[in-house]
Amino acid sequence: MEYPLKERIGERELFTNREKDLAYFLGWARDIEREAALSNALISHRKVGKTTLIMRLYNELFVRNGKVIPFFFELKEDARVMDDLSHIYYMSFISQLLSFKKRQWLGILYLPEEMLRVSTALGLTHVTQDIKQWQGLVEVGGGVLWDFTREAPHRLAELTGDRFLVIIDEFQYFNQYIYRHWPATPENQATTFAGNYLGTAESKVAPMLITGSQVGMLMKLIYRQLPKRFEFYFLEKFEAPDFLELGYKLSALYNIPTTDECLLLAHRLLGGHAAYLRDVFRSKHPDKDLTTPEGLYQTFLFEAGNPQGRIRAGWEEYLEAALDQINQIHAKKIVLFLAKNREREWTRPEIKEHCGLSEMEDRELQQKLQALVAGDIIAQGRSNFSYQGLGDPTFDKVFRTIYEQEIEQTSFEAIQQNMIAEFERTIQELKTQLTATTHEANVLRGKLNQKQGEVGELWIKSVLRRYSERGRYFAPGELGGNAEKIRLPRFHEIEAYTFTGPGRDYKVDIFCRPAPAEEWFLAVEVKNRHVQQVGIADVETFANKLQALQAHRAAVKLQGLFYSCNGFHETALAKLRELGIWHWDFAALGQLA
Repeated sequence: MEYPLKERIGERELFTNREKDLAYFLGWARDIEREAALSNALISHRKVGKTTLIMRLYNELFVRNGKVIPFFFELKEDARVMDDLSHIYYMSFISQLLSFKKRQWLGILYLPEEMLRVSTALGLTHVTQDIKQWQGLVEVGGGVLWDFTREAPHRLAELTGDRFLVIIDEFQYFNQYIYRHWPATPENQATTFAGNYLGTAESKVAPMLITGSQVGMLMKLIYRQLPKRFEFYFLEKFEAPDFLELGYKLSALYNIPTTDECLLLAHRLLGGHAAYLRDVFRSKHPDKDLTTPEGLYQTFLFEAGNPQGRIRAGWEEYLEAALDQINQIHAKKIVLFLAKNREREWTRPEIKEHCGLSEMEDRELQQKLQALVAGDIIAQGRSNFSYQGLGDPTFDKVFRTIYEQEIEQTSFEAIQQNMIAEFERTIQELKTQLTATTHEANVLRGKLNQKQGEVGELWIKSVLRRYSERGRYFAPGELGGNAEKIRLPRFHEIEAYTFTGPGRDYKVDIFCRPAPAEEWFLAVEVKNRHVQQVGIADVETFANKLQALQAHRAAVKLQGLFYSCNGFHETALAKLRELGIWHWDFAALGQLA
């Protein structure tokens, strides 16, 4: 079954580096089945991948069709009155429940009559009765309607024996954007609305998973309004090998060349934030070049410093909203100081001294610092007495680009030159690391080779899928030695494949199964070697695998394709031609991709 939620990363294969986190939450979901799971809060700063992870979790639970029914609700940065929230929340929940039971994604059923029709057709008596009760409370509205709506997952779990996982993205917006009634004025704002979940979060049959992009605000909300109701799971940024893997996938997706060195530099430059890397690959910088350090940095500066850059635009909108809620006098100066000196924590007296705030009372400074933490613009230190920069080097550069000239009366050119000098130091540090002969450096090189092999597979799948779906022909020579034009069949599935042959198990890197009306299969071997080319022994091994696969699939017509990142020895090429096996190297594949 296809995933019901359209994930914002695009292609499913772009999901990277979250297998461990996904495995944790899938295990936690199994605890829900036996009523042993506590509600959980997923904590991380912006642009780390929280929404991507929870959407994948939702999709996995949905397609696995187990006992746990996922419910996903995303709060928006829009003013909404309580009754409107009750309507969209309840309709989203019931629609997703009905989709799960029907095994067909229904979207949001906005009419109660439509929800009643589907629930009745499915024989879900308890759900039908719940909808009718909810309809009866709509006229009452207010807190009565919201309480009934909020408790729907727990209530139906008790009645039906089902188990629910309630996933709420951007949970802190409950206290920011919900109003008891119109107009949306401060006196009508429900500033403690999230506290309604105090009892709801204790459910063992419908526990919660909440996230928020404003870490300081979410943590403060939980500690003050929902104490001891949530466990915390901290989502880490990408380590270098996984960042490289994502970089190779984006390179294949957007057909933009890059190098190991540039991706490692990007990892340091972007602080391991995957969303920024995508912005760099999608940049509209006129001279975009991701194959040299200089080209990478100029592209980054365009995205982070140019008013049209995606990275700057995203942070600028966020900063305007956050700073509007804080008395801006001296606040920008504090953020700039911590951004430029993020290597350690700073105590309140140190911040006062370095920012020239000697006349400010400690209480006023503390309130300002706490407001900046809540706005997720600076970070709390190990105690309430110390603070530090956000730890996001991209944010630091964006903030400096926008505000440093105003605060310190420095020319924009001087600011950029200072950043370039910092980047050149980063380049030198990385070169020192990569030329080292330590065990760690060798392990990293091995991981780089592995990741490049994985991007080769992604490229191959992309090319095969495109040519297959569109009925395009490969020209003579484009499949390595083919003398005539070749059209691929329509492939139903293009994935890895394992099977048991004579005396052993086999793995096919990419196996293309044809649609019912088509005839032949395609098996692809993927080799990534930077020094050693593929030799005749590798070709013979693949030929034996093809023979075993042919026997395993009975009388199926089977074609082989061998991909070698670094090419083939002449003897291997001769053997490939003799056996009728197609072949690609990195250059040939790059032209097609």
